[in-house]
Amino acid sequence: MEIAQSHPDKAYFITCKRTLRERWKQEVPQGTANRRFYLITLDDSISASKAEEIRKMNLIVYVPSSVKMKHADKSWIRSIKDFPEDLRV
Repeated sequence: MEIAQSHPDKAYFITCKRTLRERWKQEVPQGTANRRFYLITLDDSISASKAEEIRKMNLIVYVPSSVKMKHADKSWIRSIKDFPEDLRV
């Protein structure tokens, strides 16, 4: 918590939502510049418009591999299995 307050650019902000209905946006703080903010969901489908909305909010979303395959061209949508390795980088 101390790092998040004093050096938000060095902290990891992670939120988890079972589904991506409208309420997921409430989890994202305003002004996420210079912050590493990740969204994790087990939702089995993400529409093209929702994917674009996530991109505009500068989020990286981790999803089941089957969902990632449907959005292979979108670098901000990643497989949940890649999450631990991405945190190490």
